[in-house]
Amino acid sequence: DRIAVMFGGRIEQVGTPEEIYERPANRRVAEFVGEGNFLPATVRAVAGAAATVEVAGVGSLEAEAREDARPGRAVVVGFRPHDVTLAPLPAGGAGGGLVGTLLSRTYLGDVVRYELELANGATVIAESYASAGPPGQVGERFALGVAPGRARLFAAEAGGAAPSAPETAPVRRAGADSALAGAS
Repeated sequence: DRIAVMFGGRIEQVGTPEEIYERPANRRVAEFVGEGNFLPATVRAVAGAAATVEVAGVGSLEAEAREDARPGRAVVVGFRPHDVTLAPLPAGGAGGGLVGTLLSRTYLGDVVRYELELANGATVIAESYASAGPPGQVGERFALGVAPGRARLFAAEAGGAAPSAPETAPVRRAGADSALAGAS
């Protein structure tokens, strides 16, 4: 089965449900099909299919490179809460990686949801199985990672779009003008 994601009567992406969720064509599609963390960033290096990005004021992260990824280019890096890993912060810091302060920890049965604040004020949501995640106390700092190959780069302009200020919360769904339609 294939589906199309449309905004304002325009098809943004056609593919299987898995393709659309795992490899959204742009940020709007990513927001529409699931929860995500979206952070303004700058491409620092590109090596093959991987890009190293600097998240505004907080550290670096590896992401899947877009065709147009070039050092110095402004982008938005996006990743799903279930792709975030949390680890105790090493004594020497996170070595240039992302660090977040735990704002809340919500037990949801088999899953624990963590809300963390980065040094630039942006919020990142992480989720892990209750048996696998760190216990964590509010105020504790953690090193944040993203599972290899799970962070995506999106354009920092219209359609993929970084807002003029960093977001402080992830977006669950796009606006009411979004629709899913069947395609063959």
